Amino acid sequence: MWALLADHFTVRQFDPQAMRWRSSLVSNTALAGVVGVGPNNALSLLSEDRKLLTVDPAAGAWQVRLDLPACAATYDDQGNLWYSVRTCGTASAKSVRTANDHCSTLRVCPPQLQQTSKDLRNCQQVYDGSVQSFAVNAPDEGAAEVWVVDGQGQVLHSGWLTHGRALPRPSPPLAATPSPSPSTPPSPLPIPPSPVSDAAVTQLGNTLVISFTLPTEAGSSPITGYAVVAVPAPGSPGSPANVTLTATSSPAVLEGLQDGVTYTVYVAAQSAAGSSAQVQAGDPISYQTATPSAPTSLTVTDTGLVSFTYPASNGASCIEGYDVVAVPASGGANVTVSGVGLPLQLGGLADGETYTLYAFATNLNGTSSASDPVVFTALLAPAIPAGLYISADTGLVTFNASESSGASPIDSYTIVAVPDGGGTNLTVSGNSTSLQLEGLVDGETYTIYVYAQNANATSPASDSEVFTAHFLPDTPTIASPPAATGLVSFVASASPGASPIQGYLVVAIPASGGANITVQGSSPPLQLRGLQQGETYTAYVFAINANGTSPAAGPVSFTADVLPGPPTDVSAFPNGTVVFTIPDETGASPITQYIVVAVPVAGSPGTAHNVTMTITTASFELSGLAQGVTYTLYIAAQNDDGTSTAAESGSFTYAGSAHGFCDAVILTLPAHVAGTTVGSRNVVNTNYFCFIGNPSGMNEAIRGPQMFYAFKETTGTTRHINSCGSDFDTQLIMYSSTLAPDELDCANPLNSLAFMLCDDDDGELCTGGNVYTSPSWQTPGNAGHLMSTASFTTTRDMWYYVVFGDYTGYTGGRDFTFNAY
Repeated sequence: MWALLADHFTVRQFDPQAMRWRSSLVSNTALAGVVGVGPNNALSLLSEDRKLLTVDPAAGAWQVRLDLPACAATYDDQGNLWYSVRTCGTASAKSVRTANDHCSTLRVCPPQLQQTSKDLRNCQQVYDGSVQSFAVNAPDEGAAEVWVVDGQGQVLHSGWLTHGRALPRPSPPLAATPSPSPSTPPSPLPIPPSPVSDAAVTQLGNTLVISFTLPTEAGSSPITGYAVVAVPAPGSPGSPANVTLTATSSPAVLEGLQDGVTYTVYVAAQSAAGSSAQVQAGDPISYQTATPSAPTSLTVTDTGLVSFTYPASNGASCIEGYDVVAVPASGGANVTVSGVGLPLQLGGLADGETYTLYAFATNLNGTSSASDPVVFTALLAPAIPAGLYISADTGLVTFNASESSGASPIDSYTIVAVPDGGGTNLTVSGNSTSLQLEGLVDGETYTIYVYAQNANATSPASDSEVFTAHFLPDTPTIASPPAATGLVSFVASASPGASPIQGYLVVAIPASGGANITVQGSSPPLQLRGLQQGETYTAYVFAINANGTSPAAGPVSFTADVLPGPPTDVSAFPNGTVVFTIPDETGASPITQYIVVAVPVAGSPGTAHNVTMTITTASFELSGLAQGVTYTLYIAAQNDDGTSTAAESGSFTYAGSAHGFCDAVILTLPAHVAGTTVGSRNVVNTNYFCFIGNPSGMNEAIRGPQMFYAFKETTGTTRHINSCGSDFDTQLIMYSSTLAPDELDCANPLNSLAFMLCDDDDGELCTGGNVYTSPSWQTPGNAGHLMSTASFTTTRDMWYYVVFGDYTGYTGGRDFTFNAY
């Protein structure tokens, strides 16, 4: 068994065999009591807010089963639900339900009628009177006996009840009749019984139930019955007669009472010796028929919203709800709505239909008579929109919103455009008063209407409007013929037409035939791709929106010149280094790469072959060349449209690759070097012809021939460097390092070198804060030859690197002299 603990939130299971408490369950809602184990073996409890809760003890899952207007409830052994009902209050006789602090009426619900709160209407009323507590014994299906403790603490016993039949009247247990005392002589006179006690009266259905405690003294003769009389209050309407009954026990049931009359009930015990004094059963009671009176003052709006005045009488029990029935004049199904509060909204009415309306009230005992009828005509649809206007250029429709939304808010408006030339109507819907028609045929004449819709109906059509569609974009304007590269410039359409411009289309038709070239884009200018070099094209421009394409702009003609120009100033050097100037003309698209082909000259060894490379920079070193072979170099530029003509270099004999600093010539000081930077007379430093990138102090990378020298300081002193260049644009650059040439990282030698000085003949190349200021270029007297001198302090065991370079890189060869001491 289960018990509710004092905190009103915890229930705990007790094992009577083991005589110990078992598991506990905790609710998040305050509980009023344990109902018991109901259908599906779920534990049921009654919450303090009068809801029947169920919980699976194993899973601990709580749920609200139904609203139960009960003070107390329990399940019997057959799964029937018994509960006592709170008394319908008198604070507001016209309210559907009123709260009260005491309980009356005992009801029973079979298991199949315990699914929803609405099922409780079909439960059976067993007792109508005050209830403090009750107990039920139901050993067999369909039969039970009930004990009730009423408001006076008296225990009432029902006897055996059979579900589904008229119930026998409850009768209290007979009080024991005391035995006459042996010493009391028999009375010579007849003695009537003593009066009954604890008499009470309550209404049950269409009857009054009178309960009382039997007399303590029977008198001189056995009690033969009990005279019960209900006396109408003076001045009662219709002058009703007394209602009487001779009962054999308590309780007694009076029938045949008049509705609306207040009765005072009396009880007297009877025997052969006479009647006892009459005892009044409680206070006078106002008798009412079991069902409520009808609602009055029924009103309804043309949208079906119903109101009325609550019934003057609830009847013998609380009103459970109201029903409204609308009967259509044209026949067909009635429209109904039910509820417990006002107003009530009829749904499913037909717009324009005339209905006759009735209202009914229902309590546990039945349904009232119908209210007085009311006739109304349903007006559900919105009012007709007005002020219809359409722009012929765009197909944009505007109008005024409906002045009335009808029975429910307006959901949307619909525009219908009917073409005069026949065909399919065009429609558009939305909740705005500005809607855009799509799919119009340019030049077609249309008649348009607008409708308003809500959840119930559609309004009649608005006044019509006639227009002729003009919705394609205006023709673009070509300002000038396309560029030879295929770049087409034009002025956008002045008007987009009935919908926004989605883009523009350029079509170029080749004069020699073949496939047209097209391009689309959102705005001018547009670049044609895939043009054939030298081909003449005729071009047209169109604007496009969702409805179609504008008339063509054009024609305009142009001859395609889409390829880039060839590179210029191509120079190739004996170590495979190549430099050139990028083309000024890139063609119809940016240059993406360069194609380089080194072709062995006639008479080269049979093993020599063409060497081809793809590059992206204007200076690079060829790979795959055969040492000692003379090559002619060809370079062409490429873009997305094709390849330029090739630029040709002079011939050069590949002498092998070198690494500059790593292959520097080791000098023993004092040293004097004389030679030629490039050309056939270069007999000193043939293999030291390469790039060092952009050294510190240079404002751009050295790209001509460079001679690399190195010496290791043995003492630490002041050293002097002078050089005599053969022409302008020569440089003298110096570095220091703790590493010898063969210890350097040949891939990144500058990472291990410390910059010392940079000097050139005219100050164009050596710039910035690292420029060494002491060297100066001097003219030794012979025209065209310049000299640079520098002095610096050395450190013992340090390596010093000297680079002498010709920036311009003339291919004819330049003489130079170099002195270090």
